[in-house]
Amino acid sequence: MVKKALLVGVSEYLPLKANLRSATIEVENWKALLVRTYAFGEHNVRVLMNERATKRAVLDRLTWLLAGALEGDQIVFVFCGHGLRARRRNDEGKLLEREDEGLIPYPAGSSSALDVSIFDDDLTDLYERMGVRRGALPTFIFDCCYSAGIDFSETHRTRLTRPARSHVAPSFDVVRFGLRLTRNGSGPQPVVIAASGETGLAIEVEAAGQPRSLFSLHALDTLRGNPRVSYSDLITTIKPLMTFAAQEPCIRGDCQRTKRSFLH
Repeated sequence: MVKKALLVGVSEYLPLKANLRSATIEVENWKALLVRTYAFGEHNVRVLMNERATKRAVLDRLTWLLAGALEGDQIVFVFCGHGLRARRRNDEGKLLEREDEGLIPYPAGSSSALDVSIFDDDLTDLYERMGVRRGALPTFIFDCCYSAGIDFSETHRTRLTRPARSHVAPSFDVVRFGLRLTRNGSGPQPVVIAASGETGLAIEVEAAGQPRSLFSLHALDTLRGNPRVSYSDLITTIKPLMTFAAQEPCIRGDCQRTKRSFLH
């Protein structure tokens, strides 16, 4: 069994977006958790931060992460940074999606977040192309705004024909990321942990004199205290600790795996 992880943290966004204080700190915290608590080898944990975390670099490292994933392999992708929610149009001006969510990597001087963002279509295409084998155990953790809306399950063309998405918080049994992939027999459903709802923000706070992400702060504390907690119980535990900020984490994906211990 192989354990591999890609951790991406971007705090430097000016002048495109406001800088974040906690993103790179949380990447280091997630790395420490994976190495010390979950026995990931340091050589199999790759980190991209700030200017190294361009869109091309992130997609290249995701190719490394997913390549050759076999049954029983633990595959972890963590993104800490800004998220995006916007309407996208093609070159002819046709609307591709009513509201599309994505990850914003390091902008590298770009004046448009749409030009540099990694959308669900980008990730779905890469995931399908890599041919992750059934029985592999992918976990994706998005610590950014609107992260529950990063939907890998269907193409934007299919989603556009459907009614607008409900803004009601999804239940643990809702499957989005991996649904289309599984139906096509392309690979396993990943478990996706989102720090906020598809219309919600991810909040930074001060904790012990240090800037922290509200989500990562409580998720990491819970996992250190109880490494065998299930995915679903992790969310159940931290959700009440975040209600004061109107931030609601959620979980999607393989419903059987969400009942199992985190990264076991």
